[in-house]
Amino acid sequence: IIANWGGRFIIRAMPIANEFSPSEYKDALSQAFADACATLGYDVAATAELPREKNRGDFSCAAALQLARALRRPPKDIAADILQKTALPDFVENADIDGGYINIRVKTAAKLAVVREALNRAADFGRAAPKNQTVLLEFVSANPTGPLHIGHGRAAAYGDSLAQILEFAGYKVHREYYVNDAGRQAEILAASVWLRHWLGGEELPAGAYRGEYLADAETAAKDLHSRMTPPNAAALREKMKSAENADAAADILAAEFRTHLSDENARKEYMRCAADSVLSHIRADLKTIDVADFDCWFSEQEMHDGALPAAAIAELDKRGHLYEKDGALWFRASAAGDDKDRVLRRADGRYTYFAADIAYHHDKFSRNAARLINVLGADHHGYVLRLRAAIAALGHDVGKLETVLIQFVSLINSGVRIKMSTRGGKYVPLAVLAEEIGKDAARFFYVSRKNDRHLDLDMRLAAEKSRKNPVFYMQYAHARADAVLRSWEERGNKRETLAEANCDSLSDNPAALALCAKTAEFPTAAAVAAKDRAAHSLAAFLQELAGALHHYYEQTPLLKDAPEDEIPGRLALLSAAQTALRNGLQLLGVQAKATM
Repeated sequence: IIANWGGRFIIRAMPIANEFSPSEYKDALSQAFADACATLGYDVAATAELPREKNRGDFSCAAALQLARALRRPPKDIAADILQKTALPDFVENADIDGGYINIRVKTAAKLAVVREALNRAADFGRAAPKNQTVLLEFVSANPTGPLHIGHGRAAAYGDSLAQILEFAGYKVHREYYVNDAGRQAEILAASVWLRHWLGGEELPAGAYRGEYLADAETAAKDLHSRMTPPNAAALREKMKSAENADAAADILAAEFRTHLSDENARKEYMRCAADSVLSHIRADLKTIDVADFDCWFSEQEMHDGALPAAAIAELDKRGHLYEKDGALWFRASAAGDDKDRVLRRADGRYTYFAADIAYHHDKFSRNAARLINVLGADHHGYVLRLRAAIAALGHDVGKLETVLIQFVSLINSGVRIKMSTRGGKYVPLAVLAEEIGKDAARFFYVSRKNDRHLDLDMRLAAEKSRKNPVFYMQYAHARADAVLRSWEERGNKRETLAEANCDSLSDNPAALALCAKTAEFPTAAAVAAKDRAAHSLAAFLQELAGALHHYYEQTPLLKDAPEDEIPGRLALLSAAQTALRNGLQLLGVQAKATM
């Protein structure tokens, strides 16, 4: 290995080489640099990264720059020491030092080896080995008070993509939906269905849930109406209209509901009936964007029936984290960094939502998952700190819990921003969006932007059939490749033989080498997306891969005008890149189309 440093040359003898697949090059180099730094006594994360500046080669290590201040030495001198101690694998063509960076260039033959790896591994190309760890992933968990709207869709698409990305990274993923079928909102839903029945189809007042979906809940609850004394529906409607705001009107409705159905068990049955009806709509909505069914639909009401909140509160009390004040039971959340203490049990004996959430997470931790990931709406930002405080107070390892916040979605239709109100029945249903722009566009656009940033979803762009639409652009790349491969098969060839094709002729084709390099990045891109919980980074990578595939297709004769002996090698690379693109699109829930 020869390294050029300031006009001087470093020549090292190589040990017996280890064999690495292209997807392992980055890890192999990182390990080699880490071993060298350890030998030198340097405490630094010496990793090989894909450089932003292409003139730095295929990989670059910046460990020397990180060490310069602490060691009080020029970065280039430190880099020279590191490189001198680094046992570079045999896939390395050369290494040089540039201002403190150690730059690595990979042999052309080693770059082309990714073609065979991708074709041999096929659907498993990029997939990591099993880690024997379970991730408990909770996402969506929208209140069962109405069908899912476009805001819920973002959490659904992100959560389902993250689940698939984590499974691809070797984890076992348990998908869970927390069903808020107890408490105030569930009661208001049931009361809305109840009032709708007695009003005989007249419009419900503000404060009640409104929407045609309530008709199904009313039908489902028809056998329960006979147990209840009829209210003065018209008088109740006028009383709600005179309330100072919608929340006050909702409280009036809920109180009247309790009066006419005083039996608690009967009231729970009515609430469950209404919630189950809405959940059937939610399940159907999720199917419109191909979100996989959840492993568990965890019922809040069943949790209360099983006395889990009482058990969690008893444990907090045993540990000295509770006190009574004004007849209520309080958690010392301020002692753990929250802005104030929180009520867990009201003076009337009812548990708060926070108490239910504590109990739910107490149960989650009892299931021994390696990681617990909550995907929540951005409006839960202040809630995260108090929940972590309660988890720590219960004696759980709070480091196992991750919270991913999903920012809001605005729908732009012909330049107009659409406003929504779930309780008022004015919203854009997820099912409507999926029908308008298609499932694939909905899935991709939802995850195309970092989840903690507001998303403006442009319906016109998402439905456009042009290169401006990234979904069309990627699917067209896959379909283009498939068309060429089918034409080759029609000549009597078999696609599976491409794994043994000789790709040497591609070594002087810049477009081919660029596509090789991008294809080889796929396993790393998938691993990074899993590590950072960043579906958007994989989405961005796949657009780059599609661009490289289009460029290769347009710059390289593949069938017509191509030398006959070079066709298998050229098509092998095309098929390898198509494999990476297909695997990545499937992780995001986007169909890899064979024809367009």
